[in-house]
Amino acid sequence: MTKIREIDEEGLLEQLKKGDRSAFETVYLKYWDKLYSSVYKRVKSGVIAEEIVQDFFVSLWEKRSVIKIHTSFEAYIFTSVRYLVLNYLQKEITRSNYRLSLPPEEQYNDYTLNQIYLNELNKVIEDEISQLPDKCQYVFRLSRQENLNTKEIAEKLGISTKTVENHLTKALKILRINLKEYITAALFIYLNNK
Repeated sequence: MTKIREIDEEGLLEQLKKGDRSAFETVYLKYWDKLYSSVYKRVKSGVIAEEIVQDFFVSLWEKRSVIKIHTSFEAYIFTSVRYLVLNYLQKEITRSNYRLSLPPEEQYNDYTLNQIYLNELNKVIEDEISQLPDKCQYVFRLSRQENLNTKEIAEKLGISTKTVENHLTKALKILRINLKEYITAALFIYLNNK
């Protein structure tokens, strides 16, 4: 019989979906340290980093039977944790904004936290863009990062403007779905900071 630790990612995911505790333990042991390090770099607090990673693993176990992964299992794990970090940072920004609404003697400046949130949000958006199909991603980058219009992109790539429009529509649809929790803030910040 094959040991659970020797099963590939796809097999590991299937075992996890069936409720196999040893598969969950394998995922936990394989990714805990990497996830903790990644989160710690962003939140600069060991306690908060532990809570976020622990919340992820609890959620992974609770939702194991309905997990749908369109990338690799590892990419799914890191993206999920990144969203948890963003949720935490978003709540901290809300708390910070509340503090700023207090009289001056009761508030303090939290500019750094806002910058961390914006940086993290840009990383999430960039990760999602990099997962787009190659041609679609290239067209999207030409449009949004190099500010080329549809005609200029078509001429540069030797394709029709309709094809360019189709790529942009596809890219935006995928990004809307994958960034649905952050779509308004994400696209506004991303498009205005490039």
